[in-house]
Order: sequence, then C-alpha cells, then structure tokens
Amino acid sequence: MRKIALVFSAIYQPLLMTTILISVMLWYAPNTMGQMNDKARWILIGIFALLTFVLPVISIILLKLTKNITRLEMNDRRERIWPLIFTTIYYGVTTYWMVFQFRVSNPMIALMVGVLATILIITIITLFWKISAHSAGAWGGVGFFIAMMQKTVETNLFWPTIVTILLAGLISTARLYLRVHSPRQVFLGGLLGYIICFTSIYIFL
Repeated sequence: MRKIALVFSAIYQPLLMTTILISVMLWYAPNTMGQMNDKARWILIGIFALLTFVLPVISIILLKLTKNITRLEMNDRRERIWPLIFTTIYYGVTTYWMVFQFRVSNPMIALMVGVLATILIITIITLFWKISAHSAGAWGGVGFFIAMMQKTVETNLFWPTIVTILLAGLISTARLYLRVHSPRQVFLGGLLGYIICFTSIYIFL
C-alpha cells in the first residue's frame, strides 16, 4: 500500500494539475476554451506542460543535485520553500504570457489565475507552516470544474468532475497514509485550493 501511495502521489501531483485541467477542458469543453483545431490543442498542452511541469521539475532536480534539498519528496517544510518560490515564478510568467500575449479565453485565464493564487498563498504559508500542496491542487481542480458546470452550459464536464472528486479523495488519503501531512494540513490545503479555484471562475466569467 505504501508503494501504491508513493506512486499515486508522484503521478497525481500539483505540478501536473494545470496540464491535466487544461487538457480536460480542451477536449470536454472546447466551446469555452476558444476555437482551435487538434494540432493547436496539442501545442497549447505542450506549452503548459513545459512551463508548469517540466521547468519546475528541472529546478527541483537541480536543487537536489546542488544539495539545497535532501530529498525530491521534500517532506521537510523548509526544503519546500525554494522549490515553491521557483514554481510561483514559472506560473506567474506563464499566466502573464497567456493573459497578455496570447489573450486566451476567460475560463483559461480563470484557471491560471486561480492556480497561481493558490501556489502563491501556499508558498507564503510554507514559510511558517506545512500545508498539503497535493491536496490543494487536487481539490482546486474539483472547485474549478464544479464552478464551470454552474457558470456554463457545458454538460460534458460531469464525468470529469466525478473522476476528479474521486482522485482528490484518493490523493488526500495517500498523503495521510504516507504520514507526510496531518489531517489538518490535508484538509486546509484542499479547502484553500477549492475556494480559490472555485472563486476564480466567478470573478472571470
């Protein structure tokens, strides 16, 4: 069970949440994301994956190689600070490009602003207290999809929302099982992600 929890935590991690959410929206709610063909969709997904996953992961690996962090899992709160700062910068740059350079649709702006705000607040909290970024990312996705279903006529998001809720529950359970977070850290992380991403839809739509 421990190995399963570790693998699940590695696969369904916060850095991948933006790419996953964008991919689901592009294929299940294309009308809300702007008109584009399949090639453009894959290019956009590739850009998000590079800027919000690949580059942050490279930064974390470099921090490990330079011995600024001891473990890639970063179970120690203090070791999370610099990786979170770098991740916040990457997401900030990505959000700026998408909003002001590419001028993407409002749902995509809401998603990026919500994710950026979540990461920024988690970074600030981590300076003083440990909170679950996994839980924040997973339940943030739930908040985003539920708000989208309430604010748009896209009915295709029902099953992705159900799957996201199940995955959020599983990742929260996995973090508790691995004992890397307390129930309070997991609960508050999930609540933070859900509220911010849910609210971002109501601000930008």
